[in-house]
Amino acid sequence: MSLPDLSFLHQARAPYDQGQAAPLPSLPPTQPQRHSPLRPKRPLAELITELRSHQAEREALQQGNAQLHASEKRRVAGHDAT
Repeated sequence: MSLPDLSFLHQARAPYDQGQAAPLPSLPPTQPQRHSPLRPKRPLAELITELRSHQAEREALQQGNAQLHASEKRRVAGHDAT
């Protein structure tokens, strides 16, 4: 992969090498972005219930994974009777 040609940077800077700072390019004025407040499309209680449901599902999956990992460890170590 070849490096990009950056010689234009040196050429643009060359006239100001006598200790002067290069002038900054003028930027177009920016408009402040207006953000509307976020409004949920569903009632807050419903969203909280859904979040709690997802959290419970995630915790159950994590516990199942931990148990599976422990049983796999025992099996590999030769301690699993099945």
